[in-house]
Amino acid sequence: MAETHGLRARRAVSEFWKLPSEWRDPTDMSDWPLRLTPDESRSLHEELVPVSDRYRRDGPGAEAPEDAERVTLITHILPELDDHGRQA
Repeated sequence: MAETHGLRARRAVSEFWKLPSEWRDPTDMSDWPLRLTPDESRSLHEELVPVSDRYRRDGPGAEAPEDAERVTLITHILPELDDHGRQA
């Protein structure tokens, strides 16, 4: 999965300037380094899921406005631990 996400990200970056202007502004690649506990990480995930659930899913037969395009939302909550299980 991580490799697929990386490929999608590289493709999006390489093709960014080919996007119609109305798609350039809402296109985003961000990262926020956070210092969280396992419980906070779980809470963050639990809070993000309903946000994405508010939007229509893409799939066979999915109805959408005429100007809707497929958008991929990728999230990663990945601890950065050293060899002893402590945060790096």
